[in-house]
Amino acid sequence: MDDLIRMRCPACGTRMDLPPRTTYAACRHCGSEYLVERRRGAWTLQPLTPEEMELSQEVAAVERGQEMGCANTALSILAFFLVLFCVIGGVGRFVFNNVWVCFGAWVVAFALFVPLAVTMLRNLERGRRQRERLVARKLALADAAPPSPPDVPV
Repeated sequence: MDDLIRMRCPACGTRMDLPPRTTYAACRHCGSEYLVERRRGAWTLQPLTPEEMELSQEVAAVERGQEMGCANTALSILAFFLVLFCVIGGVGRFVFNNVWVCFGAWVVAFALFVPLAVTMLRNLERGRRQRERLVARKLALADAAPPSPPDVPV
C-alpha cells in the first residue's frame, strides 16, 4: 500500500494526508485549494488562482450533473419498464386472461428502451465533452501562468 503524503496547509497550518498520486488538494479546515506537485524530490503545494478555482468548481459541477443525470435516467427507465411490463402485462394476463397483452407490453417496453438508452448515452457524452473542454481550459490556463517563485518544500 502506498504511503500518504503528509503536508501542512500553508494558509492555516492544518495537517493534510494526501494520496501519493494526487494532483489537487483542498484543506478541510480553511477550504484553500492547491495543486500538488513534486519538485526536486519534495512535494509542494501551489495555491490555485481564482480562474483555476472557478474552473475546478465548474468541472465538479459537470461531474455531479453527470452522476445525477445518469442515475435519474436509469431509475426512470427501470420505473418505465416496471409499469409497462408488470402493470399492463399483469392486468392483461390476470384480468383478461390474455397472454398477448403481456407480450405486447413487453414489446412496447423494449421498443421504448432504445430511445431512452440513447438519450442517456447522449447526455453522458455531452457531459464528457463539456468536462474535457473545461479541463483543456484549465490546462491552458496553467501553461499560460507566469512561473512562480520556487517554493520551500513542506
